[in-house]
Amino acid sequence: MINYKIKKILVPFDFSNSSLNALKVADKFANEFNAKIHLLNIIEPFLSQEPARFNSGQLANMYKYKIESAEAVEDYILKNFINPSAYSYQTCYGFCSSTIIDFAKNGEYDLIVLPDDSKGFFSRAISKYRPLKIMEQTNIPVICVNKFYRTIDFRNIIIPIRNLANWYEKIPFMVALAKQTGGKIHAIGMNEKNSSSNSDFDLIFDKAISILEEQNVLSTTKRFEGVTSLKELIAYSEKQKADLIAITPSKSKTLLTSIIYPSLYSRLIFNSPAPVFGVQLT
Repeated sequence: MINYKIKKILVPFDFSNSSLNALKVADKFANEFNAKIHLLNIIEPFLSQEPARFNSGQLANMYKYKIESAEAVEDYILKNFINPSAYSYQTCYGFCSSTIIDFAKNGEYDLIVLPDDSKGFFSRAISKYRPLKIMEQTNIPVICVNKFYRTIDFRNIIIPIRNLANWYEKIPFMVALAKQTGGKIHAIGMNEKNSSSNSDFDLIFDKAISILEEQNVLSTTKRFEGVTSLKELIAYSEKQKADLIAITPSKSKTLLTSIIYPSLYSRLIFNSPAPVFGVQLT
């Protein structure tokens, strides 16, 4: 198992309620791991097309906005009694999701905490943060904090186990986090297709349980099958007062297909009763 350390956390910040919630989750991790938080305020161009181009009004006001946003961050930190020495702040220009992915690729950060204020599958597909896309295209953990945010304390970590090639990637991170914080893991087998692949699923689920038991972090196990498995996962997470739900997203289909046929994890991010912790290493 890895020794998971967090030294620097990236938090996109736009002064919305959702970004404030994301900052609170990041602050919890920062306190637990004695980490630094870097707030990134991204100014998007007028037209949603690459490369980024800005209209004349934006260009004229960028310098003023940069000063005002930095002052607003300092004011927020002071009002909420947050140690300013644990924070750094930066304003940059570009598209949010691609800018965050570029920052993640420089290797400086150990965790990204994203807000998600989308109101449906279509709005998420065109939203500026697009958390599932960022999870899929970075090789560091990403936490998405949606509108159902509540205070977390790492006591209960939910790990859905599915019949996917990358099922294992999240487990070392969650084991390390549970050991660091004294939390416990709830392993949830999810076989939503309930098909002839049951034997493969059984092997994967049994292997996951064996690993968690060996590491002495397993609390409970459950199995949900069929089309209601996501609904049952959400209900069980609420019952356990989950602090995090850990996923390993696979590469998504085309944008249009993902809107018409949203993946299980896309639906989970929108409806999750706890922040969703995504790990995509390959």
